[in-house]
Amino acid sequence: MISPYNVTADNYSTPWSLPVKWTPIKSKEVVEHMIGYRVSYRAVSRGDEKVQEEFLYFTARKENSEALIVNLESYTRYEIAVSWFSRKAIGSTIVTFGGELSVLNSYVALIREK
Repeated sequence: MISPYNVTADNYSTPWSLPVKWTPIKSKEVVEHMIGYRVSYRAVSRGDEKVQEEFLYFTARKENSEALIVNLESYTRYEIAVSWFSRKAIGSTIVTFGGELSVLNSYVALIREK
């Protein structure tokens, strides 16, 4: 499946927002039919407590390769997915957050500092 790649996020902006960047889709066949990118996120833990929340999402135009997630909570780990979408298909890359930054394959672990 074709997906955005090199998904990164930095926690240097504010304690409540997170800039997310990705390398755009290069496949002409996909870009020709895609509408844009969908950035989905949800809290998976607060401190040591695990939580089960629904994904929230917003969309970005296909010309974009970054977005800002806002209204986040400190000391919270988030699961974030950046996906391309069209009328007929969807692809995804997942990044996990929660400030030390450690990168493991396509996953990024991030603990927010107050």
